[in-house]
Amino acid sequence: MIIQNGKLSTEGLYVLFNMVSDLSDITGQNFSVNGSGNLVSDGKINKDKNGNQIGSKSARKYVNGLIGSTRDIKVTNDNSKSTQAGGIGNVNINADQIDNNIASMQSAGLGELTFGYGMSFLHESMHTATGTLVMNPSATTAIGDPPPTTPNAQGPTVTNVNVFRNELGLPERNHYFWQQTSTTAPKTMRWNQGGKTTTVTQGTMTPAVKQQRRGIINAILNFRWP
Repeated sequence: MIIQNGKLSTEGLYVLFNMVSDLSDITGQNFSVNGSGNLVSDGKINKDKNGNQIGSKSARKYVNGLIGSTRDIKVTNDNSKSTQAGGIGNVNINADQIDNNIASMQSAGLGELTFGYGMSFLHESMHTATGTLVMNPSATTAIGDPPPTTPNAQGPTVTNVNVFRNELGLPERNHYFWQQTSTTAPKTMRWNQGGKTTTVTQGTMTPAVKQQRRGIINAILNFRWP
């Protein structure tokens, strides 16, 4: 469950809503959170108008592996810390960071799902012992990211998540780190799809858009029964 300072917050609920929605779109399954704060699914796989299953098969296998694991992943929202993960199952989602990634992708004409809350959770969860062992039951070290000395590298986590993107027909992340040609130049990241490379410039989501995106959450929290 998304918590902040020990309780579900407005920002935490916003993260939770977007993460669960994205995971449903990525996997083709309907996910929800039960009364215990655990991610659950009805097990059904959605289909398109032609009767074909939708979603990424590999992502579906991974997420259901997380749900079925004897180890838990605890997701928190602390915007004073970066989006990060580690230990047996600790994941922090920084909403400001993910919102900015979404805005950067949209400015380049790429979709939110590619680098939004769901993909970010999937990436970070693989850094935990729980996620690593779902991916590879015989693993002895957690799946990691490349060192800063290799700025053009993807690293195994990006490579794994790119499989999910590929199965969804989404652009694939070319490298792990945002890059700069000089200290004053904007940071960029390259994404590949169908032989075409799109360079995304790191930007920020405007306060107006952030407020608009949180509108439904505020409406829910402020609702009063007559």
